[in-house]
Amino acid sequence: MRPRPSAIDQLPEECEAIVAWAAQELANTPKSQTEIYAEFRMKLIALQGELGLAFDIPHFSSFNRHALRLAKVTQRLQRSQMIADA
Repeated sequence: MRPRPSAIDQLPEECEAIVAWAAQELANTPKSQTEIYAEFRMKLIALQGELGLAFDIPHFSSFNRHALRLAKVTQRLQRSQMIADA
């Protein structure tokens, strides 16, 4: 069975830079996930107004699930890198 795309996966292509920014912030800053989500949401709202796009902004729960998936993938990559280095 194929997993259903998340709310973040369903964002339009124009949002990719904002999604990438959020991923970077989650990985590299001491900010809380709540603070990052608030900025993420503001950036998406600004993009909607700037480009006139209509899309649903993901809820915090979707953002949280996305962050957890990213953390898992990052851990796997780090583990694989450690094994390759050994």
